[in-house]
Amino acid sequence: MRLRTHLARGAAGAALGFLLVASAGCSQPTAAVCGTLRHQGKTVQMGMVLVVDDDGMPHSGRICPDGTYAVTDVPAGPVRFAVLSRKPLLHPKGKKEQPEGKRERPAVNWFPLPRHVEAVGTSGLSTTLKPGPNTFDLDLQ
Repeated sequence: MRLRTHLARGAAGAALGFLLVASAGCSQPTAAVCGTLRHQGKTVQMGMVLVVDDDGMPHSGRICPDGTYAVTDVPAGPVRFAVLSRKPLLHPKGKKEQPEGKRERPAVNWFPLPRHVEAVGTSGLSTTLKPGPNTFDLDLQ
């Protein structure tokens, strides 16, 4: 009786292990997306790009001063975008003075973006990502 129980547990454990290994190979392929951001011909120099996948999961990446962005580990398939770029503060919250060499300088060419690009439902920005690297430039209207 004990031998049967031991064998049954071993078989159940082996079957569970097989299912875990088999299902790991069935995960959805991932994509990365990068590009540049422009609004009315001007480069967007700071902020964040939000990519929402087909399951509604958000993924984000920082906008670099040269206007480029990159978002990785996004499931391949249809995605929607939003862009956030808030007016920079002269002083970080809670700090009135900083040593001259350490002061954070705001982007000189910051400008406000239209509010509708801040939400994936109203931005009108979407594409379908293929597995692997993708390029999608965002020309904000």
